[in-house]
Amino acid sequence: MRNPFAAHVPDRRLLDTVAGNPTALSARDHQHLDACAWCRRRLVRFESIETALRGPWSEVELTAPATRGALPQLASLAAVAAAVVVITVALGARMVGFTAPASPPPGTGGTAATVPSGSSPSPTGPVQIAGPFGALEWKPDGTELLIAGQEGFRRIDASGHVLEAIPQAEAASWVDDDHFAVWRGDVTSSSVGSVEIRSVTGSSVAVDGTYTSEVLGSGHGGIVLVPASGANPGGNGTFVVWSSGLLSRPIDGLPFGWSQDGAKIVVGRGSVQSLGADIQQVPAAIATYPGLEIRSLTGVSADPKYLPAFSADGRLVAFSCATLNPREMCGQVVVDLGSGRARMVGHQPIGLPLSWLPGDRLLLSSASYPDPGPLQVWDGTTVVPSGLAIGSSGIAASNGAVAASIENTATGGTVTIYSATGTVLSSLPGAAAVWSPNGSSVAIVPSDPAGELVIVPILGP
Repeated sequence: MRNPFAAHVPDRRLLDTVAGNPTALSARDHQHLDACAWCRRRLVRFESIETALRGPWSEVELTAPATRGALPQLASLAAVAAAVVVITVALGARMVGFTAPASPPPGTGGTAATVPSGSSPSPTGPVQIAGPFGALEWKPDGTELLIAGQEGFRRIDASGHVLEAIPQAEAASWVDDDHFAVWRGDVTSSSVGSVEIRSVTGSSVAVDGTYTSEVLGSGHGGIVLVPASGANPGGNGTFVVWSSGLLSRPIDGLPFGWSQDGAKIVVGRGSVQSLGADIQQVPAAIATYPGLEIRSLTGVSADPKYLPAFSADGRLVAFSCATLNPREMCGQVVVDLGSGRARMVGHQPIGLPLSWLPGDRLLLSSASYPDPGPLQVWDGTTVVPSGLAIGSSGIAASNGAVAASIENTATGGTVTIYSATGTVLSSLPGAAAVWSPNGSSVAIVPSDPAGELVIVPILGP
């Protein structure tokens, strides 16, 4: 299952850029930065850290206080020093190949690689997880997350306990409930690297070959990989699927993402065309799995930067930014894979997440975007107010609950969680939300990448 942050620019390429490498970012990375406020904030933060480390430093001799009353001040100074150490170690990992120890970051409340998977009790209230962090992805059963940070990935349970630290990992995705794939870039390149399949019990196996960082797990035993030789951001490349130790034959196309049941892959096939304003379009198709037979979606072209959204039964697929003819404006398109019929259902702002409510109803943004208002729903015929949530944009859980985001340039925004019946369950500061596959928890993403991720368990109806 592809996570909402998989398309973002990896930390390593941003760090290489601020260190002065002019080729660290690809043309596609630059296009993404132009359109993505989240990645621009991360880049600014890395630039600030780099500037601080390159600035003048002075030596200060600290004298230990002679009285117990001075201890609070000493503790404060120690906290500042610890913060400097954390920043230095994070950048040192990039500059000199330093490998961070397998220990949890400060504030996580867990112990790396010592808490057995699934052993922690379910949380009864919000759980805060210290940043900084980048991409995140829920385990298919909703009990754990893979979370990216400056020193690699962490595997964390829903109670916030660190189950495993994975140093130098730059991309990761769940293969199934027991395995996940990890990508590490080569020391001589930030665009290609190696992949290993890791078990939650600690074992691992390397996948033969070198690959780009596009690692897309199905959650049902398969993982899409793009061989280094098959990468072609400007046109038709190739990809393979790893499953149970075997690699499929190469398939022509640019993979977008999996269906919820792991039986279909959205693929772009053909040249990527630019429509201006950072909008790209490539003819869309569906690859079935495991047969990997290709079926073109006649007349449908979609932007590969944005995730497709499959309905629960895999019959419908929605695109956030797609066209049905070359002269049409990009908008939200729904394709019925049974009949082959494609329909433009709206022209909401592009790039906002799409998700399905029960009953094959597609959740859209507010009609008054970016101002808060009732989120909208395409009910199979027309677009109507949802009657469930107020927000600028929203994302639905499989059980019908909704997390509605309201943007605010001053505070970073608010995320309000609604039950399927419209009851407000929680409201927290944040920029976006990522639901666990079973709808039992939701991760609230902070506006600042250095802020705290908050996991909220859904306890009420």
